[in-house]
Amino acid sequence: RPSYIQSSFCTRDDNGNVFINYERLEKLGDSVLGYCLATLLSVTFTECQSYIPTITRALARNDVLARINRRFNMYSFLKQKCLPKDIEDVNEKILADHVEAWIGAKYMDSNINEVRACIAHLFSSCSKEDLRESLTSLHSENGTLVSIPEEVIKYVVSVIHSWSNGSTFNQMEVESYIKNKCDDFASDILSKSVK
Repeated sequence: RPSYIQSSFCTRDDNGNVFINYERLEKLGDSVLGYCLATLLSVTFTECQSYIPTITRALARNDVLARINRRFNMYSFLKQKCLPKDIEDVNEKILADHVEAWIGAKYMDSNINEVRACIAHLFSSCSKEDLRESLTSLHSENGTLVSIPEEVIKYVVSVIHSWSNGSTFNQMEVESYIKNKCDDFASDILSKSVK
């Protein structure tokens, strides 16, 4: 069987097994992305914790994930029989779904800690402008603009950029730190829910 990562680059038409393709893996990746972003934010925020759900929603939006797809040129690997050849002609939702499929596949092929480290890298390599845009253009379910204070936006951008800051830590130290903090956080949550 091909790896799930390989399957994340297949459309339903390209893959003989309709159960493993980017459209199916996207559903899993969406959930894994939300979990990983929430845990990364929870363990690295020393202030502004009440904004974590809002920031998680802002970062997991289609336009943000589409920018990540373009930045890492992920679409060029998608086997695209029924999709446009030029990335500029592709709907943002398809680009976002493909990033989520890759995340779901990475989870199936490895483990949550590796996925979390990859997500930290993907988001920390976004520009300040892209992160700022994602945090200032979030709308609530009823369509009103969600207001995040400027000082919180600056703080969020600096924290996200610290996730893969090679000048502060080497990558292994960052991944180890995040893994240990997230494991501690998950254990704490589980112990509270069992009581």
